[in-house]
Amino acid sequence: MNRIFLNKTKLIHKEQYKRILIAPLDWGLGHTTRCIPLIRHLKALGHAVVVATEGVSAQILKENFTDLEIINLKGYHINYSKRKSGFSLKIIAQLPKIFKAIQNENKFLEQYLLNNNFDLIISDNRYGFYSSKIKSVILTHQIQILSGKGKFIDAILRKIHKNRLEKFDECWIVDQSKQPGLSGVLAHPKELPSNHKYIGWLSQLDDSALKLENQKNKHFLILLSGPEPMRSQLEEALWRQCSNLKDYTFSFVSGKPNIKKSGDIPEHIEWFSHLTREALIKEFEKATAVICRSGYSTLMDLMFLKRPALLIPTPGQTEQEYLAKHVSENIQTFKWVHQKKLNLEVQLGAFNFQNNDVNTFQKNIIDFRKIISL
Repeated sequence: MNRIFLNKTKLIHKEQYKRILIAPLDWGLGHTTRCIPLIRHLKALGHAVVVATEGVSAQILKENFTDLEIINLKGYHINYSKRKSGFSLKIIAQLPKIFKAIQNENKFLEQYLLNNNFDLIISDNRYGFYSSKIKSVILTHQIQILSGKGKFIDAILRKIHKNRLEKFDECWIVDQSKQPGLSGVLAHPKELPSNHKYIGWLSQLDDSALKLENQKNKHFLILLSGPEPMRSQLEEALWRQCSNLKDYTFSFVSGKPNIKKSGDIPEHIEWFSHLTREALIKEFEKATAVICRSGYSTLMDLMFLKRPALLIPTPGQTEQEYLAKHVSENIQTFKWVHQKKLNLEVQLGAFNFQNNDVNTFQKNIIDFRKIISL
C-alpha cells in the first residue's frame, strides 16, 4: 500500500509526505510569527513539521500549535544600545558573536541530522541553518541591508549578503515581485540572488476576517515589540501620554508574556502583557487604528487586516526607519513619527484614520500557497 494515514479523515501518498525542519531567527518575534502561516499550510497538507527555537518564540508557537514538536536551538541573544547614535556600533561590536552563532547553528544542524531524517529545511534569516545533504531554503524580506552609511557601503553589504543567501538551494523573498512592494528597495535591489523566488506576504493573521461593526470610535490598539531597552523606553513614553488622553480609549499590548503591570491602570486603558491570536484579532476589530513599531511582520499583519496605523520606528534601526518612510509615502493611512517627536495628542488629532486606501496597495497580492514548491 503506497499511502499512510495522517489523521481520521485525510490520506496522503507516501512519496509526497515530507518531514520539514523550520528555524526562525530570534532577532525580534516577527520572524516567528511570519512562520505561523507557513507551518499552518504545511501541516494542512499533511506534512510533519519540527521547529528549532527557544524561549518566547517557542511559547508563541506552542500557543498556535499545541501538537508542534519543538527542539531547543539557542538564539543569537543580541544586546542593543540605549541610544539611537549607538545602535549600529553596538551591533558591529557583536559581529564576532553573531558569526559564532551562525557556525554553532550549522554544527548543531549537521549533528542533529545524523539521527533525524528530513526532506526540507526552512531557515528564517538563520544563515548557518542549511545542509548540503538536504534541500535548504532561506526566508527573508531583506536582500539589501541598509547601513545608514551611504550607497558604497550598502553595495558591499549587498554583495556579501548575496553570497550568504546563495549558500541555500532557494531564497524565498517575503514580498510581492512587483516593485516597489511593501519592503521597497530591501527586497528589490539592483542585484538579486540567483536562487531567489518572491513568495508574497506572510502574516499570522492572513486568514482573519475582521468584524468592523465592533469598531469603537477613538479607540486605539498599541502593539509594543522590538529590542530592549528601546521597547521599554517606548512603552514608558506611550503609557505616560495615553494616561493623560482621556478623550480616547486604548488597548495596550506590552508584548512581554508573563509580565504583570505595576501601578494603577486608568479606566480608559486596557493593559495586556500578551495576547493569543484570537484575542489579538478581537482587539484589531475594536480599534480605530494601530500604534506600533514599523517592523516588517507587523506591516504585513496590518496589510492583511487593512488597518491604518501610526508607525514609530526603533531609533537607529535603519530598516525600520526606511520601512516607515516607504509605506507612509505609498499608503495614506500609514503615518510615521520619530520616537523623540512622539506627541499623541497632536498626532492622533491630525490623523484621518478613516481614509483607508490599503486596498490600492493590496491589488497585486501574491498567495504564498500557490508559489512555494516542496
